[in-house]
Amino acid sequence: MDERVVKDDGADEHPLASRPMKLTPILKSAIDALCDRVKADDKALPLIVDLAVLVATADGTVDKAELEVLEGVIESLFGERIDPKIVRVFARDSRAAIRDEGAETKARAIAEALRKHDAVDEGLALGVAVALASEGVGADELGRIELVANLAGTSEDRVQEIIRAAQG
Repeated sequence: MDERVVKDDGADEHPLASRPMKLTPILKSAIDALCDRVKADDKALPLIVDLAVLVATADGTVDKAELEVLEGVIESLFGERIDPKIVRVFARDSRAAIRDEGAETKARAIAEALRKHDAVDEGLALGVAVALASEGVGADELGRIELVANLAGTSEDRVQEIIRAAQG
């Protein structure tokens, strides 16, 4: 299997070919629940993409599995199949916004949107699902998930409960 990555500087190292989505049931459930809560809010929708990218870029790269998750998020938001090239554009734009605004500022906006839509647990579940899609919830990913959780008023214990539930 070809391990293609997108560097955090926004440069693609091999374009992804079109492929079928492979979403786990937990990930699909997290995406669907979150999208159901925020889909009527045009300002919150990009923040959901930012949440996935915030976690996916925590270690400096976005790998193929994380791009597939991001594709699933974007497809759920739009309700249709999205060309992988468009997914990469969303990922680049989101990474640029995170880099320009700072991870904490972006995490604060994400946390506010999640609170506004009573979707904090669903958002954190999405963050965990993004981390689990690749190499698991590492220290960098956990740091980003806990940052959003703390800004949303959720305890680290609750984050651990969500991680345990996602791991089955």
